[in-house]
Amino acid sequence: MKKKNGFTLVEIVIVIALLGLMMLLVVPNVVDRFANAKKNMFYNDVVNLFSNATSNYITRASEGNYIPDYFCHGSNACGSKDEVLMDVDLSEDIQYLITVDNTGHILYIFVQNADFAYEQGDYLNPYIINKSDLSKNNVYSLGDYYYYGIGTEVMQS
Repeated sequence: MKKKNGFTLVEIVIVIALLGLMMLLVVPNVVDRFANAKKNMFYNDVVNLFSNATSNYITRASEGNYIPDYFCHGSNACGSKDEVLMDVDLSEDIQYLITVDNTGHILYIFVQNADFAYEQGDYLNPYIINKSDLSKNNVYSLGDYYYYGIGTEVMQS
């Protein structure tokens, strides 16, 4: 009797089916972890901006420099306002508008990059926002939502 070399078609189909099933289980978890990591990195930038806005205000005031009532970067965030930048290292190109009162407290924060947006406070009726008020729940994926800009509601598509 002649010895067979190789695999039968049925064996190959079964192996391919098992590999496909494994990929269906693994790939979504990897994609979700990657998306969550990007969201966490964006939220860390929001917290970093929040902390730097207060410290930038205090530094400018103590040095006798111009004391702005807002910090702003990017045309979507600034609108018709002039940019007032902070010395801060961010993970990527981020636009922001942060308003402060005359003591350096944050009244409103809006941050946006290509993937996410964060808004907290009421632009038209400001109130003091504490660092403990910041929440990852306020991070919106721009792929899932239409964002209409500063002082407007985030609408789910």
